[in-house]
Amino acid sequence: MRVPEIRASVLGADSVALGALRVALDQVDAQLFADGMPAPLTLHAGNPPIVPSHSI
Repeated sequence: MRVPEIRASVLGADSVALGALRVALDQVDAQLFADGMPAPLTLHAGNPPIVPSHSI
């Protein structure tokens, strides 16, 4: 694994930290799912999760 390049940003320290976190998580995701295992499904904003109903 390599250390990402760090650059100064006019957007603020929070944006830089979030960007570095995103790069790191993208690398972890690529390594975990590189062997053909499908990535987990994500929920889109505004769509409730599908919960199976059980009849009693």
